[in-house]
Amino acid sequence: MRYCANCGQLNEDSSKFCTACGTPMYPASINNIQPQFQQPIYPIKPQSKPIYKKPWFIILCAVWVLFILFILSTVRIKDTESDSAMNVAASSAVLSETTTTATTTEEVTEPPTEAPKDFLGELSTVLEPAVAEKAYRILTNDIGFEDLEYDGVVSEGLTNYRIIADDYNVILTASDDVYRIFSGDCVFYENGTVTLTKSQLKEREISSSDANKYYTIAKEIVSQNLNNPKSAEFPSSVTKDGVGMERRGDLVAVSGWVYAENGFGATIQNDWLVQFTVTDLDSYAYNIEYIQIGSDSVGQYIDFAE
Repeated sequence: MRYCANCGQLNEDSSKFCTACGTPMYPASINNIQPQFQQPIYPIKPQSKPIYKKPWFIILCAVWVLFILFILSTVRIKDTESDSAMNVAASSAVLSETTTTATTTEEVTEPPTEAPKDFLGELSTVLEPAVAEKAYRILTNDIGFEDLEYDGVVSEGLTNYRIIADDYNVILTASDDVYRIFSGDCVFYENGTVTLTKSQLKEREISSSDANKYYTIAKEIVSQNLNNPKSAEFPSSVTKDGVGMERRGDLVAVSGWVYAENGFGATIQNDWLVQFTVTDLDSYAYNIEYIQIGSDSVGQYIDFAE
């Protein structure tokens, strides 16, 4: 058997031509050595450059960068021009307002009408002038309000009148005389007697933030006086039913209920009341004045009504 020198096909010794490609077969040599098959050499295709290295791609990117820079510079110039125009307009408006204010100040020669006269004038349209004057004296001199504004009748046919007094919504009950002045549960004046002043009201007011701190202090005081403090279960927040709170300056009273184990291991509910004086609310510092848990009490009870 002999191999074709052209394509490498194996042929019979007697074959004169390659059965695959038709190339004439070489005659056998003296040493009966067959010519070696030559592996065809295929041309290697040169590798092309990456697209980002091609000149046309580099030129295109440069054009795009220049175009974007041009757009950004145009927008920036427009914004600068707009800001300049706004500043000029604002300066003109301020100058115009200043000029107008100066002109108006020069033209006004009469003093403005005093607020009390407006209040008395409006209140005198629904009450006798003497009664309106008395109500004004009680509100300002006796109770301590400063800014008063008449806000109308509560309901037609009634003798209750709305008054805004230093941001408080106050109700005045009056007809032939002044009978009552109140705001919610706070009664300032009743039956000829001042029962609460503005300064006293300030001492009673409790913000939501302070209320949470007072409640935390109260629960701590109660827990320290239980047989098993770890078993204590209080209302979840100060706004829940059963929780009460009063304040007179630094003196605070908080009441509520608690479920806790007694000395026999049984869980029972007890009502409680604690009174304490706050020395530093930010650090929750206080002095205990009175504690009552169920029927047990310690300390001297302080009557806030006195």
